[in-house]
Amino acid sequence: MSVDDFTEYHEELLEGHYDCVDRIVVNAYFPLAQGAGGYRTWWRALMGSDETLDRAHQERMAGRFKRRLEAYAKKNKIPFLYCEAGERKHEKAEPYVPQDPDFKGVFLVLVGGAPAPVWEVHRNRKNQITDLYRKKKWPYVNHYHIHLMDPEWGHVTIRICGYPRFGAQVIANGHEWVERQARKRSLPIHKEGNCFTGGTDFQALNQIAKTLRAVHAVKTIFGRKYRPHNQTKRGSPRLEKVIERPAYNLTVFKIHFGKLTLKIYDKGDRVLRVEVVAHNVKDLRCGVLAEKLPKLLETMGQYLNNFLNIVQAADVSFLDQGTFDTLAAPTQRGSQRQAGVDLNKVRMRRVVAAVVALAPKPAGLTVSDLAAKVSEIARPELEAYNSRRAAYDLAKIRGKGFVERIGKSRRYCATSDGVGKLAAYTILRDQVIKPLMAGVIRRYGRPPKIVHPVDQHYQILREELYKTFETLGLAVA
Repeated sequence: MSVDDFTEYHEELLEGHYDCVDRIVVNAYFPLAQGAGGYRTWWRALMGSDETLDRAHQERMAGRFKRRLEAYAKKNKIPFLYCEAGERKHEKAEPYVPQDPDFKGVFLVLVGGAPAPVWEVHRNRKNQITDLYRKKKWPYVNHYHIHLMDPEWGHVTIRICGYPRFGAQVIANGHEWVERQARKRSLPIHKEGNCFTGGTDFQALNQIAKTLRAVHAVKTIFGRKYRPHNQTKRGSPRLEKVIERPAYNLTVFKIHFGKLTLKIYDKGDRVLRVEVVAHNVKDLRCGVLAEKLPKLLETMGQYLNNFLNIVQAADVSFLDQGTFDTLAAPTQRGSQRQAGVDLNKVRMRRVVAAVVALAPKPAGLTVSDLAAKVSEIARPELEAYNSRRAAYDLAKIRGKGFVERIGKSRRYCATSDGVGKLAAYTILRDQVIKPLMAGVIRRYGRPPKIVHPVDQHYQILREELYKTFETLGLAVA
């Protein structure tokens, strides 16, 4: 993956950087039993007929599965523990992780409740099945988290539903795979928790991490190629910005775009981690099969690079004199003459704020995204802002080169230069000019006991600005 602007800017402060796949979650499913007809066929093949296909027999099957798994754990002296609601499974498993590097096999089984699809069977008086459907509201059933040590992948978790159809997830950690490959090659590495730190050969580590992107590195454990597509109603994608400061003194900055999350946080005193999380890879529009892994990771890498470029542009923003003077001037796009970007108008300032907020969006923004964001900023009680107005305002910003069209699609991406200039104007207006003018017009009384350093600078600038007004003969209302 190419080096982004954020990394280049802070290069002299970095001892090294690496790009590695972190958490990998593979869905294991039983294709035949995904639909009602297939589930009934599977039950007939298993039981001989579907006369026993009812809730009671399904619950008995779930009970037998639990008893056999618990008996296996007891025979092999494997801890079999139940988890409370809301308890974090990986934290509960940490004390049980074997310290012996040669250990292989299962070392812990955790049991916790989670929603799962359950089939309901309706029969008539002749005991014939008249309806077979899944409940709309999934009930809570036992899920078993089987923790094991694999010689190649290290700590792997298999999460399996204890109720028929017995769906499962295989959860692996890319950092542990890379660590084991590096130790096989006797490379110098230092790992703290789930991060590689100083003293590590980061260049060699990057080469190993690249091999993880190959299809052969992640193999399908259960299931086949095709999975039925269920038509589900989806709400509007989530767009949210969150800044957290957890109890263990980490600063977390997260931006949610639907099922994709971009996150920056620090781990310890020496590691800054930047992640892109795909909660559902369908949103990447690259396919969901294991064979699509290289394309999925390449797309996520591009999204991460774009995110860091936008963060760097917004953090080190600038506004040159030429842009400031020509911002409101009209532009020419082909044979069409476009109006300029007049930031003295409230509506245009909201559009600029929306463009900056949507700039990190992985797949780019659409006209409807812009309209929704501007409406959110403007609040419902103000004037309505629809897609027609958003298209007109977006065309004006495109005329200035701040936003570009992505190929021949109807999506647009904000350029790094454009984000830097738009962010600079917003900061200059909202955090410099407005506070200064408010302080000059309205003199403050007794200063507070504790004054923030930024407020001290504001006070000095206000005093100098007031003297400048007096020298120029400007009256202050």
